Amino acid sequence: MLFQFGTPSYIETQESPNSYKSEIIDKVVILKYNGLLFDIYHCTDLDKEILTRIEISSPQYKLKNDLSVGMSFDTVLEKFGYPDEVSIDKMIYNINSYSRLTFDLNLDKKIDLIVLESDVD
Repeated sequence: MLFQFGTPSYIETQESPNSYKSEIIDKVVILKYNGLLFDIYHCTDLDKEILTRIEISSPQYKLKNDLSVGMSFDTVLEKFGYPDEVSIDKMIYNINSYSRLTFDLNLDKKIDLIVLESDVD
């Protein structure tokens, strides 16, 4: 990611207990850029990184189908169909049993935040 996005404006590392082996401490690294955030889970015993969350808060970054922050509720419906969960300020699409795509909406029913996240198990 450093090659594509450059140096992050903010880096935070947090410890996270391993789900299977309590004696192992994994890490979560948060990389924040202007309008973009990545959560990376480092599994210590496997020495492997897993991208668990991407947040897009700037129209500068687009999804593959050209959806971006600032677009309307109706545009999301056109591109993805009806969501699996919907409320006044959120649309959630379940990609599979452990991943989801969320659109946070403002009062004008426009996208404020796009979140792609996966559970680590």
